[in-house]
Amino acid sequence: MTMSTQRITPRSVVGTATPHTIAADDGVRPCMDFDSSTSQYADCELCADGYAGGGLTVEFSGAMDSANTGTKVLGLTVYIERIASGDDLGSGGSDFASGVDVEITVDNTADNEFSGSVSLTDGAQVDGLQDGDDFRLRFERKTSGLTGTNASGDWQFLRADVSETA
Repeated sequence: MTMSTQRITPRSVVGTATPHTIAADDGVRPCMDFDSSTSQYADCELCADGYAGGGLTVEFSGAMDSANTGTKVLGLTVYIERIASGDDLGSGGSDFASGVDVEITVDNTADNEFSGSVSLTDGAQVDGLQDGDDFRLRFERKTSGLTGTNASGDWQFLRADVSETA
């Protein structure tokens, strides 16, 4: 048995960075705007029911709010934090595993949807996740620090699907 695919939408985000991302409406459906000049993140709470010990794949869908020319790349870093029985939840801290970077080629036309994915391997990248654990997934737009990150304008996050990789 493997963990069923779980969908993240702007409405299922439980925490954001300061300055926080803004819930926006692109005229068709809700999205979250991730600023082009400040690295911003969003946290989502998920459950690993049926998790069989594989890696995780996160498939992102979104759009850029303004046009780009040439080949442009959106940089993201994805983190996992296992929330296991007995963890101290009152400390206010977080204990995310090291992040995994991904660079996604964007659609150059404003508001055109594009997608890209990142894979996290079993073990340290998924913070020792076990069947039945709750966990937080954090995704952060990187505006610098990754080699090819050069997309201009806000990234409009539409959804992400999280599934177990066999």
